[in-house]
Amino acid sequence: MSSNPHSPCAACKFLRRKCTQECMLKPYFPPDQPQKFANVHRVYGVSNVAKILNELNAAHREDEFIVKN
Repeated sequence: MSSNPHSPCAACKFLRRKCTQECMLKPYFPPDQPQKFANVHRVYGVSNVAKILNELNAAHREDEFIVKN
């Protein structure tokens, strides 16, 4: 399933906000996997997820912040 590059990520869609190109959650919560963000949000909340991502080295975020269904 190919997602539209202009569609909001699952996080922004869940939070009902505009998803920008700079959205830090976009790489981790693709639009076609809304349950992934719902699960993370239920446990951590969006502000804690953002804090975790900010604390991780940008080069290693993808390796260290793996969200599994």
